[in-house]
Amino acid sequence: MISLDGHILEASGGHETWVFQIRFRTHDALSAFQQVCFDGGIPIDIRRIYNPTKPDAGPWYGLTAPQRETLMYAVEMGYYSLPRQISTQEIADEFDISDQAASERLRRAIDTLVSNTLLLTASDE
Repeated sequence: MISLDGHILEASGGHETWVFQIRFRTHDALSAFQQVCFDGGIPIDIRRIYNPTKPDAGPWYGLTAPQRETLMYAVEMGYYSLPRQISTQEIADEFDISDQAASERLRRAIDTLVSNTLLLTASDE
């Protein structure tokens, strides 16, 4: 599991049976793990494969490149720190957009990010 960059999220069990929730970065890594178990005579039963984002969300959880860049910059520069270390006007200046556009871009980015990650996880519980 470690060589395939798998991570145990939860584990419970007893003398004969264990149940694991394991996260792999790719389906190929999961398939390789399943093959290693099969080759080693370790019986496994995969009950569910879960993708914590919408399948069509893409590599950035549905964020556009400008949303991603702006959100990352805002976080890195301390926009979400208490107290704030940068204003939306300073963020806007960095991307040559208006203060209003920077604020809306951040708001849309957070909405998209939460919708494609946390809300999906919460609805699955």
